[in-house]
Amino acid sequence: MNKSNSKLDEHSIDIIDAVNAERARAGLTGKQLAQSLGHDRNWVYERFRHEKPFDTDDLAGIASALGTTVDVIFRSAQIGHEIRTQAVAA
Repeated sequence: MNKSNSKLDEHSIDIIDAVNAERARAGLTGKQLAQSLGHDRNWVYERFRHEKPFDTDDLAGIASALGTTVDVIFRSAQIGHEIRTQAVAA
C-alpha cells in the first residue's frame, strides 16, 4: 500500500513496518503472529496494509510472541524512519 494513501500518521506506519520486519526476522508468518495473539489473520494484515494501527496492548503481546521487547520494536521503527527519511532527502 502506498503510505501517502494511509490515514495513519507516519509514526504509526513506522511501528507497523517495524513489527512486520521483526515478525519476518523471527521467522513467523502474519497468520502465525495473529494466531499467537488470539486474532485471525485479517486482524494483522489490516495493520500491515496500514489500515489500522497497533495499540500499546497489542505491542506488548507482539513483543512477547516474537521473543523481543517493545523497546526493540520502537528502535526498529526509529531506524526504519531514519533510513526512509534519508532516502527521500537523497
